Amino acid sequence: MRVAFVPSAPLLLPQLGGGPDELRSAVLQAISLLKAPVMVLGAGEPAGVRTGSVDATPWGYRASAASDPLPLPLCVGAALLGSRAGTLLAVDGSAVELDGDVLVVGDGTAKRTEKAPGHFDARAEEVDAGIVEALASGRAPELDDVLAAELLVGGAAAWRTVGRSVTGAFAAEVLYAGAPYGVGYVVATWIGS
Repeated sequence: MRVAFVPSAPLLLPQLGGGPDELRSAVLQAISLLKAPVMVLGAGEPAGVRTGSVDATPWGYRASAASDPLPLPLCVGAALLGSRAGTLLAVDGSAVELDGDVLVVGDGTAKRTEKAPGHFDARAEEVDAGIVEALASGRAPELDDVLAAELLVGGAAAWRTVGRSVTGAFAAEVLYAGAPYGVGYVVATWIGS
């Protein structure tokens, strides 16, 4: 099994330019390791299999809004994978059955700077560092629910699902870690042994 972790940044949507070069390059490297069909995991309510459209209009793309937009993490995952995307699964942190390669889409904290979506919180940098350390060690980040909610951690549910669903040892690598817009972004890969 191979697992790739990418942020749920709207800027990664092709219609919005694809994001900063370093981030985009790391994302493309991570997803290049995945073999179709790839299951996409991302937070969303209600939990379960989703179908729908990639829609960038909520983030400033000028077009007609889709009548069936996917939640942002699934939208980003589907856009990045294109025809390689298999099941799109909105998760709430519960264990699920995973078969084949997986793309996990979610952000770290959204409070790294004053201009971040949630404004600055001094605790955010340490939490993001813990997320990066966990992913680099081949384990899912374990976050306190209250703290994760306070710091607007977008990937908490998806990472919790991976932690409860995946077993075994992985060769793990972090390809990118940063907060270019005050939001913690991490790109990582796990390759099962």
